[in-house]
Amino acid sequence: SLTTAQLALIAQMQKSLAEIPQFHVARQLDVGLLLVKTGQITFTVRLVRCVALALEKHFRLRTVLAGSKVRVEPVSVAIAMETPRGLIAPALRTARLTSLEDIAADLKSLRTRAEAGTLRREELVDAPFAISNLGMFQVDFFSGFVFHGQTAVLAVGRAVDGKAWFNLAADHRIV
Repeated sequence: SLTTAQLALIAQMQKSLAEIPQFHVARQLDVGLLLVKTGQITFTVRLVRCVALALEKHFRLRTVLAGSKVRVEPVSVAIAMETPRGLIAPALRTARLTSLEDIAADLKSLRTRAEAGTLRREELVDAPFAISNLGMFQVDFFSGFVFHGQTAVLAVGRAVDGKAWFNLAADHRIV
């Protein structure tokens, strides 16, 4: 049987899909430079940095509609993670300001604390942009969807011959 947390996630998914008009755009891109692994600097670390820099320029992707109010959030990148307690997306708030090594350390810390269930509430809220990467599971292409409190989610497939599929789902009321 399902846990209370799993039931809550299911309810949130259904509510988000029912209430947020979403559109998707997809493109296959050359990711050769992102694939170069040096020490703790992985594809995901480089991708987080690229997304943070893009969010700096494209403020609509970090704009949130809350009731009748619209607010632009600071740059943050949420990373979808499967944990023993279910799917969560803790946010990195300083990815545009720190080095790749710092992003790698922050991601490792988030992952460790997510698995232990010790993330703080502020690490799980107010992050309008998320990345969901299923490439490590040999998934080539998939579509994510926008949860309440988010504006967009970038679904990333595996890299094959230096190319990977990216699919952006966005809240059509804002973007």
